[in-house]
Amino acid sequence: MSLIESLPRVRSLRLPRADGLVQWIVPLAIILIWQAACVAGFVPARVLPAPSDVALAGWKLLLSGELARNIWVSFWRASVGFVIGGGIGFAFGLANGLSQLSNKLTDTMQMVRNIPHLALIPLVILWFGPAYSRGAVCRHRRPQRLRQEHVAAPDRGTRNHRCRHHQLR
Repeated sequence: MSLIESLPRVRSLRLPRADGLVQWIVPLAIILIWQAACVAGFVPARVLPAPSDVALAGWKLLLSGELARNIWVSFWRASVGFVIGGGIGFAFGLANGLSQLSNKLTDTMQMVRNIPHLALIPLVILWFGPAYSRGAVCRHRRPQRLRQEHVAAPDRGTRNHRCRHHQLR
């Protein structure tokens, strides 16, 4: 054994491994740029509110209990839809598996599975009317801000209106 081999090896300097943090760089950068653009006034708050405003509104809704109620209502609706759709699908699947006649009668329904969901939106509007689609869009707006506008301008409508479209009528 030579003298060099008997000396202890000096480890090279390594940076700590940040494998778990690397994937957070882009989302955090987007949020920081978004916040900076809102604070600087490049993005109007009416078009796209700042992330800090969104977090504050979410915190207020959480403390008031409204967020939990709305999450529960959404969960209940999704569960009911899942049970209804799953039950209908299970019934058709069972019928198709047990009966050749049922399989042949419902074979043309298989082509509906290949239609993208977004392509079905015009059919939903035709089936349920434009009022349904407008209501679905209005429910997804920010009700916290609309309530603040209602306080500022009470002549626009009643408290039951959750959508600016309905308030302006």
